[in-house]
Amino acid sequence: MIKLFMLAKRRLLSSLGYKLKRSLRKPVKPLFINFIATYMCNSRCIMCDIWQKYDKGNNRFKKNIADELTLNDITGFVKRNKEFLSDLKSIGFTGGEAFLRKDIVEIIKVVHSQLPWVDMGVQTNGLLPDMIRAKMREILSFYPNFKIAVSLDGIGDVHNKVRGIKDAYTKALTTIQYAKELGISGITCGMTLTPVNFNKIREVAKQVEAMGCEFSCFMAEN
Repeated sequence: MIKLFMLAKRRLLSSLGYKLKRSLRKPVKPLFINFIATYMCNSRCIMCDIWQKYDKGNNRFKKNIADELTLNDITGFVKRNKEFLSDLKSIGFTGGEAFLRKDIVEIIKVVHSQLPWVDMGVQTNGLLPDMIRAKMREILSFYPNFKIAVSLDGIGDVHNKVRGIKDAYTKALTTIQYAKELGISGITCGMTLTPVNFNKIREVAKQVEAMGCEFSCFMAEN
């Protein structure tokens, strides 16, 4: 009971401190960051159009990959802002598909060297199991606490339909299995709710639990 009270007290003080800084227009140090490493994506999800940013046939979303932050850009940013990032607890590298960046391993290595206290992981659709396994192995060689979140939006064809890719479900399960074989303990399966799968939450949660992974569920965002 005492521990619960102290935790509630800390959270209350933290919340009040945050609101005070916001009202005074003072900088608020981030605790968690979702870092979009790239807009490249090999999925065609029904609830997301990020992949269209590099679709040559769609001028509205056309964007040059060269406009993305380079490894040097990211390195410089982290080095210049270490004080501002001193309260940071975790970074989730996402996209698009973060593993499609050829230098994603180098990015994680640089950030880990500058912010060694921060938990880091990658959110992935798991569509390239062999390539992802190779990169996970590289990351684990210098960062053993690496975590991974693999999207799982349904069982079988339901997941395939949400992701818009044939065999997406099988590939996601293979990626999860590879992560387990490599000894990664922090494996999360994230489910994005859509009109196609909203009634499958219990079914997916049960399978995720059977695989020994954590389950997360959230609404699609516009």
